[in-house]
Amino acid sequence: MEPALRLFYIITVLIAAVDLVLFLKPYFETDLKIVDAPHDTPLPKNDFNRMINFFQSPSLVPKKVAHRPKTCTCDAKTENSKNVQCRVGKHGQMQSHMLTQVKDLKFNCAFFGDRDPNTGLKTKCQCCDCGTEEKKITFTSQDIYNHGICEECEKPIVKGTYNSTSVHAVSGLADAANGNVHFTSGKVYQMMFRLPLGVKHDYTALSMDIIVEGNFTHSYDNDLMIGFIDGAGTAWVAQRGDNGIWFSIGKYLSSSNDSLPLFHPSSLGFEPRGSRANKYQVRITQTNQGRGRTTISMDNNLNDEGGVFHKIGSWTKTGWKTDGVGSDLHLCAFRDDDNEVYEINKVHVHYKKLQVE
Repeated sequence: MEPALRLFYIITVLIAAVDLVLFLKPYFETDLKIVDAPHDTPLPKNDFNRMINFFQSPSLVPKKVAHRPKTCTCDAKTENSKNVQCRVGKHGQMQSHMLTQVKDLKFNCAFFGDRDPNTGLKTKCQCCDCGTEEKKITFTSQDIYNHGICEECEKPIVKGTYNSTSVHAVSGLADAANGNVHFTSGKVYQMMFRLPLGVKHDYTALSMDIIVEGNFTHSYDNDLMIGFIDGAGTAWVAQRGDNGIWFSIGKYLSSSNDSLPLFHPSSLGFEPRGSRANKYQVRITQTNQGRGRTTISMDNNLNDEGGVFHKIGSWTKTGWKTDGVGSDLHLCAFRDDDNEVYEINKVHVHYKKLQVE
């Protein structure tokens, strides 16, 4: 063998030996402390990866995919959890206690209030959680008129005259001077209003009660659609007219034949017996588990229970899911016929995030 080649081989072996010594040196340090580990201590996971990475080219090392951990963004200083209780220990430490067992519940806790003058420590704490959320809100006619009329929405009036087929109209004209919001004409399936519900946390399942107060005797039928819409443009609504109750799920979108976005119902349910009572209730429950499941119910007359036209109807449909983003939820209403008059006084909404197994 040529002397130069022999020298090259010797240098290569020496370099490999030095690298091996440097690699193994941390495992033979004399200052390592050996302790008895508990039985449930997991085995180290990094040694094998270090050996693989040592012998592999950097370009061949598999890259780890970063998964965003689920976090809870509630504010414990302003929100109080019904599931988690917080108390301060005698040494000032924060202690949390589960009042209700909720699977994989995410929560935050925080100190609040004044400090103890003797110890300088906070004496009160509070927890909030992202596993549950409940919200009650009332939208008045002024809220709808001032904040709910989107660009493509029908433009209502709160004061003035309009055409009406009501028996109370004079020469076909009715008055809107009582301060309630009046939707008097528009395109079929046009959006009337949309109002944010102020939901903070995302959800897998929800329940929403909607109570409508108004006057529905100004024109024939009066079966406006009301419910909620998510960020993906899917709406869950119910309507009540003279002939019965309808339940619908569909998309709010523009088509080639539409000059503006309209509601396009795809799934439809029906219950007989209508009503013109000035107060009625819609309840929608939705879960995104599995294929998705929706139940929409209606009490068509909250003022005259037991009356001849009183009806509680319900409809269940599978195959529909929301986008699950709480902040995208809006109360919404759509027009059914182009010449019906809908006078709305108040809309009460009770939203509740439901737990799923």
